[in-house]
Amino acid sequence: MRIFVIINSIALPTGHAAAQTVRDSIPEIPLESAAPYAGDWAIETMGPDVRDAFEDHDCSRPVSIKTTGPASLRHSVDRMDFTIMADGTTAVWEAPEDDRLRAIWVSADEFRPHSISDWDGKTDREQALIHTRCV
Repeated sequence: MRIFVIINSIALPTGHAAAQTVRDSIPEIPLESAAPYAGDWAIETMGPDVRDAFEDHDCSRPVSIKTTGPASLRHSVDRMDFTIMADGTTAVWEAPEDDRLRAIWVSADEFRPHSISDWDGKTDREQALIHTRCV
């Protein structure tokens, strides 16, 4: 038993990826509004599929999110426009190209967009672009 615990503790990842999967946004963020997303963000990738497609950004070269309307935004990483809708305790971003993300607010300065499968509509909570506000 001790060997398993030692091996298990060595194998644990560090940073945000080691954090427990978050399912619900904090209640202080209005989920149907683009305003909380506006600003500059550092991005850390969580999950191997995301790491292959995106690179990390820190606050010395942040990602920019700009509102384009009360419930719409433009994300500078993929240069896509999204419409935002509340969906229970999370927000769904929809792009005209049928890309959908489920954004979960962890704190007022951190949110995590996760991909939503086109096949079954399930959210991939193991993969995310962890956004942390640059101040």
